[in-house]
Amino acid sequence: AALDLTVHVTELDVDPASEAYYGNCTTPDQRLAAQAEIYTSVLRVCSAAPNCGAFVLWAPSDAHTDRGNLTEAPGVALLDYHYEPKDVFWAYARELNGSSAA
Repeated sequence: AALDLTVHVTELDVDPASEAYYGNCTTPDQRLAAQAEIYTSVLRVCSAAPNCGAFVLWAPSDAHTDRGNLTEAPGVALLDYHYEPKDVFWAYARELNGSSAA
């Protein structure tokens, strides 16, 4: 903001194989919770920044991504391979509605 630049977060994608993001997670549920926290943190920062002009995700479902069809958690999208909402979908909904309650 200090540089008077507009920032657009586009094609947000957290690598599902990255140990940097999921190194301490040992179960798919832990990886899904970590994914929700990572993605929601970026959304929260963008929402709070007056110079963040856009927040765009790459793919709505793990069934169709630039990484192929992702059938195992956590995938990269808000919806899983069967188009069912994942933890990150609900975390986004809570964030956009102004509530952090689970």
